[in-house]
Amino acid sequence: MASNEETESGVLQFQGKDAQECEEFISAVKKHAYDHGKQRDDEWIADLVATCLTHNALRWWSGLDKGTRGSWERLREAMFSRYQPRFYGKNGEEAEEFVYTVRQRARDAGKQKDNDWIITLVSDCFVGDALRWHVSLDRSIRGDWELLQWAILAQYPREGGFDLSLKMPTPAPATSAPPKLRRARVHVRKSSTSQVFLSKIPGQYGLKLTSSVAEALVVEYDPSINDPQTLLIPDSQIPNFDTLGARWKSDDTTSGESYAFTSAINSKTGSASLVSECTGPQMKNIWVISSTATAVGYHLQVADGTVTLITRTNNNPDWIWFKRIPADGITVDLFLDPI
Repeated sequence: MASNEETESGVLQFQGKDAQECEEFISAVKKHAYDHGKQRDDEWIADLVATCLTHNALRWWSGLDKGTRGSWERLREAMFSRYQPRFYGKNGEEAEEFVYTVRQRARDAGKQKDNDWIITLVSDCFVGDALRWHVSLDRSIRGDWELLQWAILAQYPREGGFDLSLKMPTPAPATSAPPKLRRARVHVRKSSTSQVFLSKIPGQYGLKLTSSVAEALVVEYDPSINDPQTLLIPDSQIPNFDTLGARWKSDDTTSGESYAFTSAINSKTGSASLVSECTGPQMKNIWVISSTATAVGYHLQVADGTVTLITRTNNNPDWIWFKRIPADGITVDLFLDPI
């Protein structure tokens, strides 16, 4: 039974499978509201949607705050944020559909001319081979949607289609080949004498901490990037996961009480190692690395959009979490310890 169409009982359904289902469902809801003369009734539409959710979508909706559940405008924004399009780099048709979807999202949000907004949206959409290709691009291309969409369509051409690589703009100034990715351990510095690392062992509250170098997680990063970037997990250190990110405890990510734990992520499927304690959105493109090394490595911070999150830990310490305000636990610093 199609989730974005009305069933025999006249009820719309949304299971929460992916971005395409989300967009089709929202379109169907808008049509349904218009047909009933309720297109301007925010609460009526929100109540309607609440009766249409099943499976993963119902569990996600149940974790939202009351204000979001009761407003269609806020709920629609939360759905778009939750169910973002993914780009795997399979072929030209997928590339065209991805660029079209991003443009459509920007238009619907009134952000067609907001390059930073579009780049922030797009940066979390690359998975698998496309993610590694995106990381390898020159910074000037990754940060400019006009150039990035050209690069996507040129890298993944449609068979028999127009060859964009012949006309793709060249970013100025011209740059050499992107630098090789470097490897490092994530050092959690609680005091001047602490020797604690983020481990490759998933736990109930994210990746555990360890004092053993052998158990420490090794990540790959691009030293040329000053903006938030994705940290890769090479060599199958955590089976079935290839990206280091974080996941919010719930869908309420903006209050002072909100917090997120570290999580390993499968860039192809979107699955996360942290599922039992956290049901909120995942974050991948969040790691900000200082350009200057200290005695213990390169300072590492976590950014959610324009907000730098505070890293906290417990007394033992056993794990770390990220918050907007310094409440609960002890503040620690993160460093990339190159190897």
